[in-house]
Amino acid sequence: MKHFQELQNKINQLEQRWYKRDKITKDYTNSLIKQHDLDTNNDVNKLRSIIKQKNQEIERFHIELDSMLELLKTLKFQQLLYNQ
Repeated sequence: MKHFQELQNKINQLEQRWYKRDKITKDYTNSLIKQHDLDTNNDVNKLRSIIKQKNQEIERFHIELDSMLELLKTLKFQQLLYNQ
């Protein structure tokens, strides 16, 4: 009977260690998932910022092109007046 009790104690110890390891593993996994989510959100925010900046650059370029087009139209009109 003593042998059986010792085996039962050993089994209980093994189960306790297993539960402890399982908890540590789950906690670590959850921590990694949270960190990954934070990193992903940071990356998304960085990309949004870059996109916003590029859109502003494109808008400025568009305005410059429109200005050049207006100037060309004016020059063309002046040339037509001059040639008449």
